[in-house]
Amino acid sequence: MEKLMGFSKDKWNDFVNNSVRSQTRTDFELFTLKEIYDQMIPIDGAVFIRFINSAKTLIVTAALGNWKHSLYREIENTYNIVTSITEPTIINSRTPIPSSIKPYFYQMKPTEELMVIPIISENPITKEFHQLKGYVVLQRLKSPFTNNNLLTSKAIGKEYGILFDVFDSTKLLIYGNKINEFGEKLIKIATYFRGSVFNFFERYINDIISLIPNAQAGSFLMETPAGFKYLAISGYTEKLFQLPPIPRQNHVKWYYYGNHRMRKGIPRILTREKIKEIIQTDVVAKTSPLTKEIQVSLGIPIVHNGEVVLFINLENFDSPAAFDDNDIILGQKLASYLVASHQILTLKEKLEKREIIIEQLNEMSSSLVKANTTQNTENMSQIMVDLLINNISILDPDIVMIWTEKSNRTIVFPPETEEDIINELKEQIIDLIPYINLKEYAIGTFHGKNLLIIHKNIPIKENSFISLYIALTRDLPWSSIALNYINSTISSITIYGKNLMYLKTIKVTQEETLKLLGKILEVRDIETKGHTERTANLSLLLAQKLGFHDLQGIVRGAYLHDIGKLAIPDKILLKPGRLTPEEFDIIKSHVFHGYNLIKHIEGLSETTKNVVLYHHEKWDGSGYVHGLKGEEIPLEARIFAVVDVFDALISERPYKKPWPTDKALQEIKKGAGSHFDPKVVEAFEEVIREEQGKKKMGQTE
Repeated sequence: MEKLMGFSKDKWNDFVNNSVRSQTRTDFELFTLKEIYDQMIPIDGAVFIRFINSAKTLIVTAALGNWKHSLYREIENTYNIVTSITEPTIINSRTPIPSSIKPYFYQMKPTEELMVIPIISENPITKEFHQLKGYVVLQRLKSPFTNNNLLTSKAIGKEYGILFDVFDSTKLLIYGNKINEFGEKLIKIATYFRGSVFNFFERYINDIISLIPNAQAGSFLMETPAGFKYLAISGYTEKLFQLPPIPRQNHVKWYYYGNHRMRKGIPRILTREKIKEIIQTDVVAKTSPLTKEIQVSLGIPIVHNGEVVLFINLENFDSPAAFDDNDIILGQKLASYLVASHQILTLKEKLEKREIIIEQLNEMSSSLVKANTTQNTENMSQIMVDLLINNISILDPDIVMIWTEKSNRTIVFPPETEEDIINELKEQIIDLIPYINLKEYAIGTFHGKNLLIIHKNIPIKENSFISLYIALTRDLPWSSIALNYINSTISSITIYGKNLMYLKTIKVTQEETLKLLGKILEVRDIETKGHTERTANLSLLLAQKLGFHDLQGIVRGAYLHDIGKLAIPDKILLKPGRLTPEEFDIIKSHVFHGYNLIKHIEGLSETTKNVVLYHHEKWDGSGYVHGLKGEEIPLEARIFAVVDVFDALISERPYKKPWPTDKALQEIKKGAGSHFDPKVVEAFEEVIREEQGKKKMGQTE
């Protein structure tokens, strides 16, 4: 150890502690070449040729003297060279030059000699990785190499093989520990991460790239049935995200070493010459010109159960020798953590999606069950389509098209989808109709996206239905979970449609019944003719003016406001003379009787009940029967109070003539702040003026 290769103990420690830790492999190869160059003087030219086992390639990574121009040159016929030169070899014009290296070495001069020294590891621990580290080729133009030089070179090859083992092992230990530390952290993060696989790798791509020495840029692709889709990018244009999935055969071309090796998860190094060959016809290079500047690429397939779930490309733009076989080992180690993280995220995403879908189905079922007669059922088919689009949005489709065969009606979401796309998708549906009708669904691809088409018949009224073809596209494949969810959604909406038609019938019947109840008072001469209809119409206009939310509730309150008078004896209710205080108290009780009559009617809102119970309360608290004051009185009751008094003023009664509209309005305004809410009175005057204006316009026309 003290005198290994002439290294003193101090020099050895300096080598291990400084050179190995701080240098790149290219630096170390240049260091090795200089050391051998100095030991073998005189030398006219020298190169270090690295053997990249994963790429089955030889590349010049260091050059001195006459051969400086050969730096980064790749050597073809690599396999023959590796098998033909396993011992130091002297080559001159008098000895046969191995045919495998003839293309590299020019016509030798008579006095020129070359010595090729293979740097081979004989360490039993590391030989399982890669034994051949590379070749040192030395050139002498005038003085020949001697037998002593040959013996020295044999020792040099073995001793530097040991040094390369130390270098490789140290580098693997340093960066391997970093990968282990980060990988364990990444798995923990994935366990608690709230987001998609896309979000996850987009967030951590730069951290992952930093784990491989000399990686300057990179991209993550995810395999889908339509091909490989970019999901994270660092150092390249984001236009790559807009590319359709790259067909599998094109991606295998980028991998270069075959689909079989890729699916076994074997990382690869793609050298500059091979990259130049690929990018001539590559769509990625056209989208991202920086691709043409790549000097070397490290590709890491992330494989699960024989399928490539992710693919990582890491690139360097400065040196064709930036990556070596150590990076292959590090890439495989990194891949083991990435596949674990990916599977955790994918499983979580499936479970979360399943939970969300179940929750959404439950919510939809509850909302459909609770659907009441306030639902506008005039356009049943539109309601059904809207419900469908809203509920399948959870599946994150890019395009949703709903097409009806009979009416040729097309609904597309998002609305700004290009017309050419719409027509092309419709044609694809039409072409697949026989197949879809047979199986009720079809799965395919459309513009690089995964396509799902489902055919369903949805009833819109008795003995009538609409036949819908629903087409959805997205990046992710369509799973059985998504298909079951869509079918469940359609089934729920179908049931809802039937219920909605039933509710529509009930609604019409109920509305007519409530109107009839209100008009009973007019028939018995308790109210003036038309009072119920007029107060209902005016209440609706005033409520709209004030932005009141429950318009149906206040109209129903107008129908039923005095229904409690049916419980008051006729001798008091129809008494022509002045009422005694006791009799007036009985009259006041009609609000309680009315409330008790309607409070158990199914479907009546609190608005309706409040109008019946509180419409005789006054702003200043002097009304009956609760003596509520100001905003203690529900707004719906304050609205109706104004309308009720106004209609009484303009109506003919046994004891008075009808008042003109303007006189009645002035009387209402006098009551603002005492009997009525001033803001309601102000809005009411606007309503009356607007109605008068409409009448004048009608008369003019």
